[in-house]
Amino acid sequence: MQFPRTFCRTILVAAVFAMSGAIALQAQQATGTVRGRVVTANTARPVGEVQVSVPGTGRGTATNADGQFLLLNVPAGTHTIRAELIGYSPLEQAITVTAGETVTVELELSESAIALDELVVTGTAGGQERRAIGNVVTQVRAAEAVETALIPNVQGLLNARASNVVVMPGTGMVGTGAKIRIRGASSLALSNDPLIYVDGVRVDNAQATGPSVQAFGSSVISRWNDFNPDDIESIEVIKGPAAATLYGTEASKGVVHIITKKGKIGTPVWNFSMRQGASWFQDAEERMF
Repeated sequence: MQFPRTFCRTILVAAVFAMSGAIALQAQQATGTVRGRVVTANTARPVGEVQVSVPGTGRGTATNADGQFLLLNVPAGTHTIRAELIGYSPLEQAITVTAGETVTVELELSESAIALDELVVTGTAGGQERRAIGNVVTQVRAAEAVETALIPNVQGLLNARASNVVVMPGTGMVGTGAKIRIRGASSLALSNDPLIYVDGVRVDNAQATGPSVQAFGSSVISRWNDFNPDDIESIEVIKGPAAATLYGTEASKGVVHIITKKGKIGTPVWNFSMRQGASWFQDAEERMF
């Protein structure tokens, strides 16, 4: 018995659709649904715009304003669900998806500070990433140094804490300062003093000023010691002639950038300190007799 060609084609198409439906039904039965909510770990407040995904499956979505999310057609089995949002630590949690069923999970994100690349404050507009400049930059953590040692002045902060920075002692009398050289003296006629910047503003870098009094010596006061070490957060030392590319030709002897402390949120803290010293003259009356 022979069937018409049209009838045979109809049977073939119906068989193909039946097979496709069976494959789709089998695929649907081999997947499940993941439903959940993302909240903060401390306050249980819902977090929106969190990227939620199941690595390796190609399934992902973002939470709504109520912190809720829905992932469809997740392959059955054990997976790891991942939640990510800027300002929070990434979270991974194991889940087991059963074919044809819905899994409900709750993810708790913990707030985390964002770690950014270190910046070097320069005398030009804007900042430069430390890794993006060709200068040798040494950072002295002044706040930590002051807490662990008795440091009388800024020159004491730099002494033995920055490589290739030499602190040359002065007369040793009260109020006198030292000379600072970065990578030694490079000029016989011009100044070898490095420039000083405080929070991006250039200040007086004179290392030999003061009244000309014969009893005490002439011009022995350093302007570097005008700054209180307790007010300094950190010091950045830019070495070598390459510093002139950022601060001009006067910076060929190097640059010392002082970054002061900023106000913080919290209970006010008061510190009190006192220093004193004395200079003694020879007894002129005894010397006369």
